[in-house]
Amino acid sequence: MPNHHLIYIPGLHDQVPPKPWLGQVLPLFWRGRGFIGHIMAPRWEQGEFGPKLQVILDKIDELTAQGHTVSLVGQSAGSSLGLNAFAARLDHVVGLVILTGRLRVAGQPSLAQAAKTSPAFAESVRRAEITLSKLTASNLRRIMTIRPSTDKLVPATSVPISGATNRVSQLRGHSFGGAMMASFASAQWLSFLEQARLR
Repeated sequence: MPNHHLIYIPGLHDQVPPKPWLGQVLPLFWRGRGFIGHIMAPRWEQGEFGPKLQVILDKIDELTAQGHTVSLVGQSAGSSLGLNAFAARLDHVVGLVILTGRLRVAGQPSLAQAAKTSPAFAESVRRAEITLSKLTASNLRRIMTIRPSTDKLVPATSVPISGATNRVSQLRGHSFGGAMMASFASAQWLSFLEQARLR
């Protein structure tokens, strides 16, 4: 039977400890629900946007060619990249989950401030905002966004997507809240992806 594979895309500074270690631990939280995780760190502070997107698309193509179901999970800066990949492979990706992710240019802190170490991240957000305007109602129903109740790094208005399933967690803080959402509090969005698979 084909498996449900998760391609997880982390945020900025993905090569700075303890993020690489945490990335290896996360799939353990998902496996109990029948999901196989793949951590695809973009190395945000190195290189341009295009190759980072292509790596994700190549992974989607590899897994779907093997007959597997594929969903995407973008965390923080990884959310915009996840959205761009989702839009590029609409016929191959079951669902998309956005965790604490900026999807629009406007808001404070500004995108220039947020992306000062990664021009690729700035490009990813600009493209994501354009991408959002092109998705259909059916596409949007396959997306869930979750943000913490307080987040000083990502503007609250830049996360929700009209037509998608949008949730505000009781967890607080971009880093702590986001880490908990991706691990111990992952049941909510894993259930969403399970249902998306059945549609």
